[in-house]
Amino acid sequence: MAKSSTAIAYAKALLEIAVAQGTVDQARGEMERVGALANGSYDLRQVFGNPTIREEERRAVVLDMADALKLSVTTKNFLLILAERRRLALIGDIVSEFQHQLDVHTGGARAEVFSTTELGAVQLARIKDALQKSTGKKVVVESIVDPTLLGGLRIQVEGKVLDSTLLLQLEALRGLILTAA
Repeated sequence: MAKSSTAIAYAKALLEIAVAQGTVDQARGEMERVGALANGSYDLRQVFGNPTIREEERRAVVLDMADALKLSVTTKNFLLILAERRRLALIGDIVSEFQHQLDVHTGGARAEVFSTTELGAVQLARIKDALQKSTGKKVVVESIVDPTLLGGLRIQVEGKVLDSTLLLQLEALRGLILTAA
């Protein structure tokens, strides 16, 4: 899914600040925790996405979250700016884009591995090794369970999709049958 230019701009701005302050690793960890909390909390997503919530209430939620996650002043202020500008609904995209920008900055890549069941550590390590060899970059692998695939794997890395899913194979077979008829 394409991210909004607004989310990209905020992510780049945060990365620039982190680089200038020498706090890139700290910002990475904090943004991962913010993203995990936002993704894992239906109530938090509702508050972030509700335009009728007053600014004072949004600020209070951000300050509580910053205290709970023990965020740095920089990350806390970044989130307060998002709250003030009614951009908290973009937090998932901002976190994702921040990770992408960080990968670009450090010469790495991020891969999403979709499978029907949770992959084991050995399987993920083999996939990671293969991707690192093929891209020549340090790769961070994220495993995502998608039961709609029916079987096989779909890997997305650096804008490319490697698809060996049963669903894709069945669709290709269906296409062949329909064109042969």
